[in-house]
Amino acid sequence: MTVGNYMKRQVVSLSASATVIDFVHDFGVLENLGSKDMGEAARLTIHNIMRPPVAVEEDCGLLRASATMAKHWVRDLPVVDKKGRLVGITSPVDIVTSFLAEWTAEGAAS
Repeated sequence: MTVGNYMKRQVVSLSASATVIDFVHDFGVLENLGSKDMGEAARLTIHNIMRPPVAVEEDCGLLRASATMAKHWVRDLPVVDKKGRLVGITSPVDIVTSFLAEWTAEGAAS
């Protein structure tokens, strides 16, 4: 079972030059801002507040993807192709869903 089999292929992204206000507007969240006021948030870009990116390739196994999420404290994990292009995103829900699908398929076969 690989990430590519269970990831979401429709991904919404912003460029690193987008402002934090763009992010809040598009996604409705205010994370990693702490006590910064909205005036400062309007000047901050996504690049200013984001952590170094972490991703896995679409042929990555689901257990390895889970370990990568835990190691880097991320809830959603970008999935890239062999050329490093974004092709999807996976989450803990996708991974649990894949294990449940496998488990129920095995149960139906016995």
